[in-house]
Amino acid sequence: TSIEFLEETKIDLFPSEVFVFTPQGDIIQLPYKSTVLDFAYAIHTNVGNRTLRAKVDQIGAPISSELRSGQTIEIITHKKAKPHPSWLQIAVTVKAKSSIKTILKEESTSELIQLGEYLLTNALQYQGGDKPIDDEKWQRCLEDLKCTSKEELYMKIGLSEILVSIALNKLQSENGTDLIKSINIRQTKGKSISFAHCCYPIPGDKVAGILTSTKGLVMHRFDCGNLIHAKQKNEQWLEIDWQADGSEEFEALIRVQVENRRGMLASIANVIAKININIEHLEVEEKDHSMKALNLVIGVANISQLDEAMYEIKSLEFVQLVERI
Repeated sequence: TSIEFLEETKIDLFPSEVFVFTPQGDIIQLPYKSTVLDFAYAIHTNVGNRTLRAKVDQIGAPISSELRSGQTIEIITHKKAKPHPSWLQIAVTVKAKSSIKTILKEESTSELIQLGEYLLTNALQYQGGDKPIDDEKWQRCLEDLKCTSKEELYMKIGLSEILVSIALNKLQSENGTDLIKSINIRQTKGKSISFAHCCYPIPGDKVAGILTSTKGLVMHRFDCGNLIHAKQKNEQWLEIDWQADGSEEFEALIRVQVENRRGMLASIANVIAKININIEHLEVEEKDHSMKALNLVIGVANISQLDEAMYEIKSLEFVQLVERI
């Protein structure tokens, strides 16, 4: 059936993983959009920690290069090479990120503390905070952000595990009430910001963020049921003025209700590719062994690009309905 064919081919069309080779011919499997640096850590933690430069298909390439299936990757190491805080913005895999943070905490603790203190002090001065912060506010800030000391707070800011604006909000609050009810965000890469998969927020949406101890600031669309529930439970949250600069890509979920036809999937993939949009994930809804709808996760820069993609898909004659979920 067309359903079986789709299940067999969608992995090739819309990969969730990449398969690359070592110079010895060994296959390394990594998540889609992994980088050369992730590959180095997949080989061995010590290889990742000592990465100096790399070659992709025998040509020199930055360690930030995104991997594509079929490539051969060679990592050049040096005993004096070591992780840099900027690597946290390059790594994608959990293993790479956690390994980098471990080394940074062990070998660069003083540098991270100095960086975090510098960022927070500058932010306080910029906000006109000439008066010293009293001990009570410091203690309340540390407790709210799950830190045992100022040094730990500074280090987490240096590691981008805590946003400067969040710490600033806590320190400038009055009687435990946050003064700042909203924050401005332009870039999210490398920061302690994640996006809820219950509503898939993108630039152009009205959004808010829930403060968590494990994922940092988690963005939701303002009308998301989970956000509303979190507010009712009095969880910490902030409105977000999201002025994205267009350099990043975000995931959006759409449902395409279709009339089952031969070549349907290829047609949808083609119209989306023409406007330079990637399909990140695909799920099929079936009824009576026939395709009823497709749930697509696509990568877009903002809501205007999403609208364009939905318009192009809707123009196909076999498409009955396109809606954002």
